[in-house]
Amino acid sequence: LKSTVHLTVEFSGKDVGLRSSGGLFTNDIDVEYVALDMKGVAQANSRDIAHLQLLPATRAAFSQTGVRYVTELELAPGRYQLRIGARERLGGRTGSVFCDLDVPDFAGAPLAMSDLLMTTSSATRTATPNITSTIGRILPAPTTTSREFTAADTITAAASIYDNDTRAPHQVDVAATVLSDVGAQVFLRE
Repeated sequence: LKSTVHLTVEFSGKDVGLRSSGGLFTNDIDVEYVALDMKGVAQANSRDIAHLQLLPATRAAFSQTGVRYVTELELAPGRYQLRIGARERLGGRTGSVFCDLDVPDFAGAPLAMSDLLMTTSSATRTATPNITSTIGRILPAPTTTSREFTAADTITAAASIYDNDTRAPHQVDVAATVLSDVGAQVFLRE
């Protein structure tokens, strides 16, 4: 049984050139990813193009807000190395990120929980031309890679909980806690 892996990639607006075209500011970013298993065999891969078409009002803040690419892929439980590469077409700038990924067997454990998907009320300021994620659409704004927020932000998080214990009716209690940098509890919801 495969699991859905959500992928959010953010690019700095300082690194992406824009061209004026018909009242819009445009560029295309080629994005490619591959998930390699521990034997080096590709288990998921895709190529996509993020088409930027910014209005003049959005262009003014683009160097601070950047652009975001959101998608998802399907992987069987196991360990992978996820390799993501991108190239913006106007200036030819490229970049890549490699990260290790552990996809748990959510069906095998009596109780399991996915990683958190997070967004904030200010996430809509970042241009997000492609959103092909079904999981991320349960949030009020596109998912973000940011983990530093202002006091004015409203933070929303989502996770999937898998309760596979069907032997007898029971209840699962869920608690969410936010801690400050010094470890003080600043939020609790049960």
